[in-house]
Amino acid sequence: MTAVPEHVTPDGFFRSLVLGFRRQRNVVFALIFKDFVTSASKRYAISLLWVMIEPAVQTLAMCLFWYMLRRPEVSGVSTIIFVALSMVPYAMVQRAMGSVPRALTANVSFYSYQQVKPFDAVIARFILEWALVTLGAALTLFFLYWFVGLEIRTDKIAQLIGMLILTTAFSFALAFFLSVYYALYKFMQTVIRLMTRALMFLSAVFYPAGHLPSEITAILAYNPIAHLTELTRYYALGLRPFEQASVWYVMMFTLVLAFLGFISYYANRFRLLEKK
Repeated sequence: MTAVPEHVTPDGFFRSLVLGFRRQRNVVFALIFKDFVTSASKRYAISLLWVMIEPAVQTLAMCLFWYMLRRPEVSGVSTIIFVALSMVPYAMVQRAMGSVPRALTANVSFYSYQQVKPFDAVIARFILEWALVTLGAALTLFFLYWFVGLEIRTDKIAQLIGMLILTTAFSFALAFFLSVYYALYKFMQTVIRLMTRALMFLSAVFYPAGHLPSEITAILAYNPIAHLTELTRYYALGLRPFEQASVWYVMMFTLVLAFLGFISYYANRFRLLEKK
C-alpha cells in the first residue's frame, strides 16, 4: 500500500509565511535593541545625542553663514526656516550613508545563528538611525514653530508626507547598496566619507537651485537628493523648485538602487557571512 503524498495547503503555506515573518521581525527588533543599548552606553551616549541634535547644529551653522552675508531671507523665506526644511531629507540620507553601511561588519558575530542574516542587520540599523533623525528633525521644527513662527502650508500636506516616505525609501536603497561594498572593500570607507561631504554642496541644501545658472542646474539635476530637497521645500513652504525637479526621477532612481542592492547582496551573500 503506497503512502499518499502530503500536499501543502494554502492555509499551511500562509501560516508558515506568517511565522517566518514574525521570526525575522523578532530578530530585527533584537538587533535594534542591541544597537540602541550599545549607542546609549556611557561610551557612545554622546554620539547618540549627536544624531538627534545634528540637524539643528548644521542648520545653525549654515544660517550663520547666510547672516554673515547679510541675507536674513532666502527667496522671501526666513533663512532659518529655509535651511531647517532642507536639512530633513539631507540628514536622512547622510545618516543612511554614514552609519548604516557599518552594520554589516558590526554584527558579523551574530551571523552564526541561522535566524540572523546580514540583511536583518542593515534593516535594524536603518530603522534606529531613521527614528533618531526623524525625532531630531521633529524637535528642531517644533522649536522653530514655537520661537520663530514656522508655518508649513497645509494644502500640500499629503504630498509632503509622500516626499518623506520617498526620502526614506531612497535612503534605505542607497544604504543597502553601499553596505555590501562597504563590508567587502576597505577603500569604500573613504569613498563614502568623501561622498557625504560633497553632497552638502551638491544637494541644494542651503541655496535654491532655481537661482543658479542653467548649466549648473543641469548638473544638479542628476543628483536625486537635490530633487528631494527642492520638492520638500515646495510642498512645505511653496517655494518653486528648479525646472528639472521630478518625483518620478527619484522613484526610478530608488528602484534602480534597490535592484542593484539586492543583486549585489545575493551575489555576495556567502562572502558577507565570512567577512570579519
